[in-house]
Amino acid sequence: MNTILRHDAALTERWPDGYEKLAEVPGIAMPMHMALDSYAAVVKHGSTTVFSKAFHTGALAPYTFAGAAEAAERAGKIGIGPKLVLTDVTNQVLVFDFLGDDWRMAMVSDLQTGPFREAVVAAKRSWHKQPALQTTISPIAVAEFLAARLEPKLDQGTLVFKGGLSFATMQAVVEKIGQALAATGADLCPVHGENTASNVMINPNGSVRLLDFDRAVMADPWWDIGALSLELCRTEQERMELVEIYAGQSNSKLLARMKLYTLIDDFIWACWALLADDGPETSGPELYKYANNRLIRFGYHHEVFDIPSLLGEI
Repeated sequence: MNTILRHDAALTERWPDGYEKLAEVPGIAMPMHMALDSYAAVVKHGSTTVFSKAFHTGALAPYTFAGAAEAAERAGKIGIGPKLVLTDVTNQVLVFDFLGDDWRMAMVSDLQTGPFREAVVAAKRSWHKQPALQTTISPIAVAEFLAARLEPKLDQGTLVFKGGLSFATMQAVVEKIGQALAATGADLCPVHGENTASNVMINPNGSVRLLDFDRAVMADPWWDIGALSLELCRTEQERMELVEIYAGQSNSKLLARMKLYTLIDDFIWACWALLADDGPETSGPELYKYANNRLIRFGYHHEVFDIPSLLGEI
């Protein structure tokens, strides 16, 4: 059964008297990151409006639907995400309260300075302080999993890799960073895992809600902050400001850690997007271009960051 049929089956089981699809969410990779691993819709039943999504088969790997549901339910309960109202394990569907017309998707410019930046970091920090989730997985393990699936397709010519650095070089860089981070250790906590601006909703009152806890696991919180810095920060000063907002002080070790995670996050999402572009249900919404933009940024940071110094600093 394809993704849309599973989505519709879950809602029909919930509301056998019928429902109305108000809008289907288009899959967009650029400039935002939206509905790439799922079919999503805004649905109305009577006076109730919800946001629903059904995951494409295999799109979450190495994460799980159970983990996505666990994190979504908790985020809704503590008020940093929309409330989860239905979990359909059979059809791999999650249904959430609709936030309302006064909420809109954040743009990068909303989050780069000012109160929304503070609010987003506060929401991440609040999530990081939550009790442990059931699943622990490091970003390096995610990178290795995706790279292992991608490499044969690159070797066979099924996919074309256009990174300025070779795929093997990028793998080696990520592996070296991973070894250094592992050697320093980290206090693991729930991480959000999807840190694009399009996963932040804002309203005129200055409130924020985080979306898509589908890849929330136990990991190093600086993975989240490093990934967030890719959206928010353009200069070294802005990166240190982000460290200060999150940690409460300037700290060169934490800045180095954050910067190293930017390379890991770009590598992970580039691999994911290349694989998704080759998938029957996920190909299409400029994923190939998205992946290569991530690779270009990886190459840029590999060039301008003094990686040996960063590794020594952490």
